[in-house]
Amino acid sequence: MKCKKCRKYIKNKDLTKYTHEEIVLIEEHIRNCSRCNRTYIKTTSGLIHRLSPKTWGILTVSILFIVFITFTTGAMDKLASWWGDQSIDQGNFEEIKRFGLDNNLDLSVEDNGVKVTITHVLADDIQTFVYYEVEDLDKGRLLRISNHPRVLTEEGVFDFNQRFIDPVHSMMDLPDQMTSDTVYRGRIGMPPISEDEGEIELVISSLQEVNELNKYSYMMHTESGELTDGEWKFDIPIKKEEMLEKVVNLETDIAGYKIKINKVTIAPTTTLFEYQFKQEQDSTGYGLPYLQFDRLDSNEDTFLREDMSIIPIDDMRSDANWRLDFAAFDPMYYYTPDSIDLSISFLNETVPIDENFTINPDSTEPQTITVANTDVTIDDIKLGTPSSLTMNFPYTEDRVFERLIYDVFTDSGVHGMSYNNYEGIYVDYSGNEVNLEEMTTYTREMEKIRHYIIKEELIIESGNEDIVKPIGIRVHGYQKTTFPDQKIHVELN
Repeated sequence: MKCKKCRKYIKNKDLTKYTHEEIVLIEEHIRNCSRCNRTYIKTTSGLIHRLSPKTWGILTVSILFIVFITFTTGAMDKLASWWGDQSIDQGNFEEIKRFGLDNNLDLSVEDNGVKVTITHVLADDIQTFVYYEVEDLDKGRLLRISNHPRVLTEEGVFDFNQRFIDPVHSMMDLPDQMTSDTVYRGRIGMPPISEDEGEIELVISSLQEVNELNKYSYMMHTESGELTDGEWKFDIPIKKEEMLEKVVNLETDIAGYKIKINKVTIAPTTTLFEYQFKQEQDSTGYGLPYLQFDRLDSNEDTFLREDMSIIPIDDMRSDANWRLDFAAFDPMYYYTPDSIDLSISFLNETVPIDENFTINPDSTEPQTITVANTDVTIDDIKLGTPSSLTMNFPYTEDRVFERLIYDVFTDSGVHGMSYNNYEGIYVDYSGNEVNLEEMTTYTREMEKIRHYIIKEELIIESGNEDIVKPIGIRVHGYQKTTFPDQKIHVELN
């Protein structure tokens, strides 16, 4: 059976054109061909989005009939084993889009009144993800794995060539996947396995109660929450799936900076963008602009940036003009759209100025200089061994920089400078001052909070017993963060 004929069958709404034998052969091909399998999932799920409630009932009966046929003929074992006795609904298709048809394990162990279930495993040449679920059967608490579980394997099972030291490289909560107040879901990140198939032993010995103080402990490393000890041991089979590479070769610009998107790797565990950023070394010597991507959008789905995914190290392909980098997003392996729009979260850059300002070291009055349309005040000059002064940067809505890059020059010419103390404020996207300590729930909008320096105390030393006098300020530039309202359209056909 050829893929071309199989895809024609998938897209054909009139199934009466095919004999029973043809349907069996085609569905057998779908079961064994990963590409046609993904096309089947995508086409079926796309159809589900467009159905009315009445048509939903008709479709359910029809699909259940087809499933009955596949059971009796032995075809489509993966689909049959996944669906089992479930009814066909949007939630099922969402799970297929996320995990595929043959990656669910449902391995459960109960100890100390708590059931831990390994629900799914996704694996490719980038990494291995083990998804787990915890349910407190006795006390109804919300529990998560408290620290890295032990992973026992034979030598050579994992591929440690990519900077891995421990078998577990990340732990991640999945609060959006909670099914109730007593069921918690999470993900364990591991290196890729060396061969196409392998097996590991996972041993969990401690669980932590989730509360408001430690809701995001895998990011903030808080230690609050009652611990529950026990032993939950699993033998987990792992099977890698092939990754898809889409060559893009798209060149565009973001806020005046050149960017090349070379290719997109579509894998079960991640969607990886390989891109190059035009090297723009500024005269301040403070490095290159930093671009943070936000998400991928298609007509029906959004794929968020994935901060816990493994990013390849490939510095050898960077050169003096272009810096190679990668950006990871939620996987779209089992439901790949024809095109996506890449959104930007923020752009951090250094703007060179190179200006000199004279100050009077003997003045007891505040002295003001104007930098980037902001009045900067120098006061509290104290001469001695060492000398010191204070720089004040008042915040206004029109202030363009978060931090000024400068140094102090003295009458002796040779000196050392250090920062003794500083003060700053946090400002949100709309320009309102915020208190991070009052923000108990993490949201992606927190990425758009900027930190403005408003005061810095400098210590100036001569290196000997001489009194050093500051006589000027040399401003090299300033750092600022902007939020480009721009999207990059990428075709994935």
